[in-house]
Amino acid sequence: MLDMGFEPQIRRIVEGSDMPAVRQRQTLMFSATFPRDMQMLAGDFLYNYLFLTVGRVGAASQNITQRILLVDDRDKLAELLKIVTDNPQSRTLIFVQTKRGADVLENQLRQKNLPTTSIHGDLKQWEREEALRSFKAGTRQSSITLQQHRSSAHQRQLSLLVGSSYPGGD
Repeated sequence: MLDMGFEPQIRRIVEGSDMPAVRQRQTLMFSATFPRDMQMLAGDFLYNYLFLTVGRVGAASQNITQRILLVDDRDKLAELLKIVTDNPQSRTLIFVQTKRGADVLENQLRQKNLPTTSIHGDLKQWEREEALRSFKAGTRQSSITLQQHRSSAHQRQLSLLVGSSYPGGD
């Protein structure tokens, strides 16, 4: 939340008069990604700051294969369809830049008869819960979410992550 622009609100909470002083409380911060500037900022909120990592920071796990495909905008949908259809048993999480982009891409994939859902803040709570439930249960092969939610993508059942700057939707 710090790197998403919520620093003033978080600072107001932790420095509030009703909060114990930094040395008199325990504060923990967790992050799937913890960039250096956020690490420095954490020092403002934490006493006796300890930075603990699991694995190498900034490196992919040995169990993960990374591929970068440079694709013209006009070919992105076809390439995405190929990735998803070539892996029919895989659950695929697709990141896009905007809520509109998520909706556009969801509609395009559904028109191709691919069981897809999208998750973003413009949906009602019950719609988000249903989208998550159907993706986790496997009734939806693909789920589309916003790029800013990439750290929440840590799911054991997940086989493919696709980052997309999607033409016409972003």
